[in-house]
Amino acid sequence: MIRPSLEDLWRLAALRIDREEYWLGEILRADPSLAADWLVAHVTRDERISIELPRPVEAAISAIDVAGRKRVLMAIPQDFPDTELVGRLVGDDLALYQLLLSREVSDRVYLAPLKGQPTGRWTAKARLALEAGYSPEQIASAVVGWHQSWSGKLSNLYRQQLAWFEPLCDHDEPRIRQIGEAGCRRAEASLANELDRERREEVFGRQ
Repeated sequence: MIRPSLEDLWRLAALRIDREEYWLGEILRADPSLAADWLVAHVTRDERISIELPRPVEAAISAIDVAGRKRVLMAIPQDFPDTELVGRLVGDDLALYQLLLSREVSDRVYLAPLKGQPTGRWTAKARLALEAGYSPEQIASAVVGWHQSWSGKLSNLYRQQLAWFEPLCDHDEPRIRQIGEAGCRRAEASLANELDRERREEVFGRQ
C-alpha cells in the first residue's frame, strides 16, 4: 500500500520506467489509468516499446478500455515506428481504426492494423482503408507487414501467405478480390524465387 502523500511521486516514477520489470506489468494490469498514462508516456518517446518492453506493454494494453486506447492512439507521433503496437491497440475495433485514419500519421501507421491473416473483421477494416484512398496493392502489402519473423524455410512462409490471400480472391466484393489477387501475385512471385534459390542451394551448397 502506497501512502497518499507519496502516491503522486510513485506514479511519476512508474511512468519513467523504460526497462523490462515483471512487477511493472502486474501493476499496470491492475491499474487501467496508470496503464494508459504509461503507454502515452512511452509512445511519445518514439521508441519500439513492444519490442523493448513486451510484457509491460501486453499488460498495459490488456488493462485499458476503449477510451484508454483512444488516448494512446491520439498521442502517437506522425512517424511512430512501432507498428506492432498500433495494430494491437486497434485490434478489430472499427471505430478505433476510423480514429486512426483521421489522424495525420505515416502510411505504415495507417495500415498497421491490417497486418496478419485476413480473417474476422479484417475485411471491414480493409474497406475503411480503401475508402481512405489506399490501393489493393498497398493493403495486400500491409497484410504481410514490414517486419517478419520466421523459423524454417522461407518458401513455407510464402506458401502461408498464399493460403491467406486465396480466400479473398473468391470474395463477393470486387475490391476485396483485387486485394486477394494482388497478394497472391506477390506471394507466388516470392515463392517461385525462393524455391529456385533453395534448389540451387541443394545442388551447389550455400553461397
